[in-house]
Amino acid sequence: MNHFVQLIHSLDNTTSTTQKTEAISHYFLNNTPEDCVWALFYLSGRRMKKHISSRKLSQWFLEDSKMAPWLYEECYANVGDTAETISLLVRNDNNKTLEGTLFEWVEKIKKANDATFKEWWKEHDASSLFILHKLATGALRVGASKILTIKGLSLALNIPYEKISERLIGEWEPTVEFYENIKNPSLGKGLLPYPFFLANPIDDKIKEGSIDQWQLEWKWDGIRAMAVIRNQEKGLWSRGQELISDSFPDLINDLPNKDAVIDGEIIPVHEGKVLPFFELQKRLNRKKISPKLLKKIPVIFLAYDLLELEQVDLRGEPLVERRKLLEEYPIQASPLLPFKDWKDIDTYLDQAEKENREGLMLKRKDSAYLEGRKTGYWWKIKLKPKSIDAVLMYAEPGTGKRSGLYTDYTFGVWQENELVPIAKAYSGLTNEEISHLDKWIRKNTTDKFGPVRQVKPELVFEIAYESKQISKRHKAGIALRFPRIIRARPDKRAEEADQLSSLKEN
Repeated sequence: MNHFVQLIHSLDNTTSTTQKTEAISHYFLNNTPEDCVWALFYLSGRRMKKHISSRKLSQWFLEDSKMAPWLYEECYANVGDTAETISLLVRNDNNKTLEGTLFEWVEKIKKANDATFKEWWKEHDASSLFILHKLATGALRVGASKILTIKGLSLALNIPYEKISERLIGEWEPTVEFYENIKNPSLGKGLLPYPFFLANPIDDKIKEGSIDQWQLEWKWDGIRAMAVIRNQEKGLWSRGQELISDSFPDLINDLPNKDAVIDGEIIPVHEGKVLPFFELQKRLNRKKISPKLLKKIPVIFLAYDLLELEQVDLRGEPLVERRKLLEEYPIQASPLLPFKDWKDIDTYLDQAEKENREGLMLKRKDSAYLEGRKTGYWWKIKLKPKSIDAVLMYAEPGTGKRSGLYTDYTFGVWQENELVPIAKAYSGLTNEEISHLDKWIRKNTTDKFGPVRQVKPELVFEIAYESKQISKRHKAGIALRFPRIIRARPDKRAEEADQLSSLKEN
């Protein structure tokens, strides 16, 4: 377990991807399969079921330490994380490290209660306690991406990155058998998909070259999905590697029986018209879709790419060749858009905005189907976001590296003479701007609700968003998609911020 604690802290204490990869590889080379598979579970972004809530952990600590609740709340407000706050507040003279294996400690945590933690607080150092708290609350986040984790494991096992990546897709249990199977070259694919190939935002320098090497398509505003058809079984996978077949039984039934793996998009369409993305969300995360919902929000699957045909991997073939095979396969393909000049892109973007499309995709005809984001092959050209001027109403502390600073903000617009919350946003400001705003928030707080501070309604910010939708769950009656901060507007007074009525009309 000490090796795992050291690994987590070493990953947090360096920004070098080389050092992170080497640290991960060293761990997998020097620990048992039983511990390695649990480390892989956490490092790849999986989470164990929450055994203890942060609220319960705080309650136990207050009982044990006799600390005044108001003082604990002030400490938490500055740190922004329950696990770290308690680890820093615990005082003991033993500084005992975590003897035993990672697997053994996982089992201990599953059975832990208030008496267990109170005993651990007397024995262990802050670094060890921090990891224990994180594991117990199901909130462990590590300073390495899944990509770096797979690279480290690939280096340790001497197995190609792509093979390991494929075998970590979908649900899996952290067992020794699973870990040993990763090394098995004959492991069957079953219904597992391939990792998705993702696009980068367009680099305008691309438009200086010839258009002959490029293929242009719509960027649909739906759910990216991969259809897998093998051995008379069918499955639909989301980009987040979740099996979403239950949410779309109509699509499963419509998929051909010919073995293939197809990359595409699930789009809500009613009477030939593309519905807003918000409608599609109503069908997600449901174990059973009612006939009423199937009728109200029908969907189609538009195919982008053919990755496998009759269990032959086509990903290494040029896109133009895969496209020919896709058009021969019995499925509806997303149309290619003819263009003779880079200026045609602007014309298509105008059309996209009118027809509920997210933008365009530009792909090199000779590109293989790779994994993740690789620069130079696939580009996305999104519509310019819409924006509003809104007033800062509330702020709360961030987490992790942002803990101790007020970085999560709630903005409002005017409904007659009252500010109504319209969006929450936490991205778009520089570190310097966050620091400056944090000081302003502390000086201009008018009320507190736990970690949340209400502030004087004085600061105006420009907030960008992709689209809006009527929503009964929001006080404003509108939900904004992907709200983020563009810039502060010190040139505007709060009274000049947007009206809710105008937002509803436009």
